[in-house]
Parts: sequence; C-alpha cells; structure tokens
Amino acid sequence: MQPDRDAFRAACGASFDALPDIVRRAHTGTARLAGRVAVQRGSPFANLIADALGLPQTGASVDMMIESEHRADVMIWNRTIGGRPFRSCFRFVRDRLAESVGPFSLLLRHVVADGRLHYRLERVSAMGLPWPRALAPHLEAREGAANGQYAFAVEVRLPILGRLVRYSGTLDIVS
Repeated sequence: MQPDRDAFRAACGASFDALPDIVRRAHTGTARLAGRVAVQRGSPFANLIADALGLPQTGASVDMMIESEHRADVMIWNRTIGGRPFRSCFRFVRDRLAESVGPFSLLLRHVVADGRLHYRLERVSAMGLPWPRALAPHLEAREGAANGQYAFAVEVRLPILGRLVRYSGTLDIVS
C-alpha cells in the first residue's frame, strides 16, 4: 500500500477515482455526515438479534450522524442512528476491508458499478473462527450520490430468519 493512501482507497484501488465526489469526500480523512434515514427490521426473533448487536430501531425518518476517520491501516465509522450508537472498524486485509462488528469479522470486497460503490461480503468469522457459508448473513450495501447528497442503503438478511435490518437515506457532509 502506498503511504499516501488510506485503507479505504487501497481496498477500492483505481476505482476510487470513479466514485462520485461526495462519496470520495465521505471517505477521505475525517468527515461528519448527518441526515435522516428510514430503518426497517424483520421478524420478532430477528429483532432480538438486532437489539443484541446494537442495530438501530425501526423508524420512517430517523436522525443519523456518522463520524468517520480514514487512516493508512484502518477506517473507523461511528454511527448514531436514532440516538443509538453503532461503531464499525474496518482493517485493510489483502486488498479487502475486514469490518469488525462485535465478535464478528466481515471480509468485504469493493465493486464500483453504475457510479455507485457496492460492498460484497466474501467471508464471515466469529471470534476468529470461520463462520459456515450456509449460516452467513447476506449483505447488500451500496453508496452513491443523489441530488448532491451522500446516498446509501444497507440491508442484512439472515438465513431462515430473513431481514435483520435495512437502513437507507441521504446524508450531507457537515464537516
């Protein structure tokens, strides 16, 4: 990795330059984003799991704030959704980012298509042990631009249980 590149840029490679300006700005140095999002959850049992993981509560128009920091070896995203904090730490691992969420590590590949960034989940581990693919969550996550704002959607579904959480919306860069 080149010294002037951070973990996120390294994971995106040359496709970083193809991202919309607002997405590049949200992933450069430190940034604060704020806006309103829609949050949906799934079944009652999936709700219990979502609560245990600290995922946001359901709401049609929920305040969201992101404070991000991008360093050479790590990307930190501190989100507050509806007053509930949710922190992710992403480490650069072999041309990918590995997101740590509680005891889980998600190995993500970045794909830029149609002017948007898509996250592809390649592998899951729990407390350092490989998680069986058949039991792994399904992740759909993308970032892009809409009317000059940072636009995103994230959905996590579990085998058998279905939707764990979906949140999406548009945010402005406030600093």
